[in-house]
Amino acid sequence: MKILLHYLKPHKWLVTFVLILAAINIGFSLFDPIIFGKLINLANLHQIKPAPDQHFTRHDYLFIKTDFINKNGKRIICMASFGY
Repeated sequence: MKILLHYLKPHKWLVTFVLILAAINIGFSLFDPIIFGKLINLANLHQIKPAPDQHFTRHDYLFIKTDFINKNGKRIICMASFGY
């Protein structure tokens, strides 16, 4: 370990910079599925055509109202928030 530190000592700022960039890369890699999931859901909202007298509001974009039917045939109403 002492030999490794001896060789890296002249390049300590470069090593620090590389570690910071690696941490940023890992952070973006973790948030990537979240961002693309929100984009896909937003694109899906644009495919739904409301009635001519209805318009999408900000609330409609932030909260998707979906109906699910369970195994017994009972309708379950869910609201999903995107957390903007």
